[in-house]
Amino acid sequence: MAFKKDSWLVRGVLILAVAAFVAVPLIFVFNGRSQSSNNYPANAQQPSVDQTEKLQGEIDGYTAVLNREPNNQTALIGIIEAKVALNDLEGTVEPLEKLAALNPDVAEYSIVLAQTKQQLQDLEGAAQVYRRVLTQSPGNIKALEGLVYLLVSQQRTEAAVGLLRDTLASAEQSNEVNPGSIDELSVKLLLGQVYVEQKDYDEALK
Repeated sequence: MAFKKDSWLVRGVLILAVAAFVAVPLIFVFNGRSQSSNNYPANAQQPSVDQTEKLQGEIDGYTAVLNREPNNQTALIGIIEAKVALNDLEGTVEPLEKLAALNPDVAEYSIVLAQTKQQLQDLEGAAQVYRRVLTQSPGNIKALEGLVYLLVSQQRTEAAVGLLRDTLASAEQSNEVNPGSIDELSVKLLLGQVYVEQKDYDEALK
């Protein structure tokens, strides 16, 4: 069964499933409590033997489908969901990359891929994916938050400030071409958080 790009329900469930497993809230950085990217969430439960066998059977079935139809998105999504259920974060990377490549206009897939790479300590890979999203959609706030988090966690705060200032500088022109493409208020709030991290409260208040 071919996956339809406008099937928002399936897409939403997949994104929530993976994002809940890997996402690290930006506030952790600004509170100085950034969690280790090697640690899975505390509530991640190890599946039982029966569940593991069932999930592995699903993966084998979806893999067989992909051997016949390499671009079958239903199979890709099935593998990702099963890998998440197995707490196999690394195993989601390849199908997520394929899914993102097949749907370049669906930024959510790329963002979840970037978050996954970030969780696995592939920081350069994560940054590349975030920047790819921002090249296509400079105002994508989730991609901005992700890349800013990554930069701040690497103590590259000036780079994070520069990224956000550049986004604000281009906002007027971008919004003239594509109204609402950059939410200036959200970008300013994010920039304010970065200044707070620097303890530059005067700039944060501005």
